[in-house]
Amino acid sequence: MERKIIKKLKSKNLRIFLIFVFIALILWFFNELNQEFVSTLEIPVSYKNFPANRSNVSNLPKYLEASVKANGYDLLSFEMRKRFSQINIDISLFDFTYSNPKDSSSAYILSYKLKDEIEMKLKGKIAIEQIKPDTLYFLFSKLVSKFVPVVANVKIVPQNQFYQKSKVSVSPDTIRITGPKIILDSINEIKTEYSEFSNVNQNLESRVNLIIPKGVFSNFSKAKVSADIEQFTEIEFKVNILTINVPDTVIMTLYPDYIMINCKVGMSEYENVSADLFEAIVDYKSIFERQDNKLPVRIVSYPSNIYSFSFNPEFVDYVIEKKNK
Repeated sequence: MERKIIKKLKSKNLRIFLIFVFIALILWFFNELNQEFVSTLEIPVSYKNFPANRSNVSNLPKYLEASVKANGYDLLSFEMRKRFSQINIDISLFDFTYSNPKDSSSAYILSYKLKDEIEMKLKGKIAIEQIKPDTLYFLFSKLVSKFVPVVANVKIVPQNQFYQKSKVSVSPDTIRITGPKIILDSINEIKTEYSEFSNVNQNLESRVNLIIPKGVFSNFSKAKVSADIEQFTEIEFKVNILTINVPDTVIMTLYPDYIMINCKVGMSEYENVSADLFEAIVDYKSIFERQDNKLPVRIVSYPSNIYSFSFNPEFVDYVIEKKNK
């Protein structure tokens, strides 16, 4: 019993000791944060307001490495928020030094000139002593414009018993793009983002995003894609087979001498399709191309307003007889 009491007292004293240690560590930590430190910060940056009618085509750094002096609170605050925010550097506030006075396409800015701008946006008493890289190099290209076609990159899967009656159209079908000449020279079209439409049973009309390459600008960010979708029905026709290239000295008889055509046609065109719009032939000359006694049937004419068709039989038997003189 006495041992249990001593064990409990020791356990209680240990917990109290640990609590005081924890409090001491917190007080030490906050005291340290009040101290001034020399540290290196990796500052995320972006750039804006380049010279008019010019586009930057150089690979500017996304981070600047800065040697700074600041107290611990300001450094901790920066590290906690840098993942979520960039410092947007206004290039128009600084004077360029051009590599060649006669050529405005190549220029640079010494990084120390950005010091005040960056310190102001760091939101704390952080003093910058040095910035790396020490020079920002810019390569500019004149902005040019041209018109390019818009290409719809879509897939349409109609519902059963429906079909896509028309090709996919896109509006606008041509757009004007602006950007550096070196980039625009390689662009011959602008595509829409890939979009798939499934189980479609009515006319399609949808707005889709355009894929505008980086560094290129356009007044359009979306385009309208559309296509006619229609329900179809099936019709069956009996069509007589015609023979061609038969010599005057012989008679060629086909067995059977007709085919059955199964035709899929949109409901709106149902009344406009008939058997006489199909033409099926067998060519006498194909006898010399085959080893069996069957000849292929070819459809040489059919209406353009149908969805699809099939026919049977695809081969027919034949008998050849000489004509009586």
